[in-house]
Amino acid sequence: MKNGHCPKCASTDVVAEVHVCPPMEGELQAVIDTHKIAFVIQGQESQPVRAWVCGTCGFTEFYALHPERILAADRQYRHQE
Repeated sequence: MKNGHCPKCASTDVVAEVHVCPPMEGELQAVIDTHKIAFVIQGQESQPVRAWVCGTCGFTEFYALHPERILAADRQYRHQE
């Protein structure tokens, strides 16, 4: 969708970087656990996400604003196990 074309219907009516927020909450977050001890989660890394929405068929894709931070947290977490 970031190329301006919907992968479902091929429309170019794509709305970029739409904020997605649950009612009465902050932004929808991509969350990864960063520290686990004895099956208890001790930390998390979270990043806001944005949606790309097709204005024709409604297909929606989500993208984390800082995917490199999610990747780094995942690598650090898996290294702890």
